[in-house]
Amino acid sequence: ADLIEANAKYDFLLGENRAYLAFSLGSAKADDSDPFFDRDFRWFSIEPFLQLNRNWYTLLRYSEIGTYDSDEGYHFDGKTFAGGNSAFGYDTQRFRRMSVGLGWMPNPHVRAKFEIAKDWFELIDASPVAPNNGDRGFVAFEIAAGF
Repeated sequence: ADLIEANAKYDFLLGENRAYLAFSLGSAKADDSDPFFDRDFRWFSIEPFLQLNRNWYTLLRYSEIGTYDSDEGYHFDGKTFAGGNSAFGYDTQRFRRMSVGLGWMPNPHVRAKFEIAKDWFELIDASPVAPNNGDRGFVAFEIAAGF
């Protein structure tokens, strides 16, 4: 496989609060020994972040990945706990996710985040799955500790 990715992050202040805007853009080519399984992928994400005060922050994230080919899909389905691995097999040509999160950092070693997200799937033309069967939402709560 050949892969290229570019990432950029712009840090700034919004009033007295720290903020950033992060962007990622990538492309890959999977070259299988059987040309039937060759795939080209593209993806991007954009993430604005705002520190609300000393302990609280919020962020928004939009990301997508796909083959963008109505005849050639791939197995894109997000995290396992979000209904992944049972979604649409290799019929997905475009997978999009929008999420919003509210985070709390009581100290530099602990971070907790509440997140609400929506996923959208666009399937290849030959898929036997109904096209309106391609949306899902989820709610997550995460805690991370570092030492």
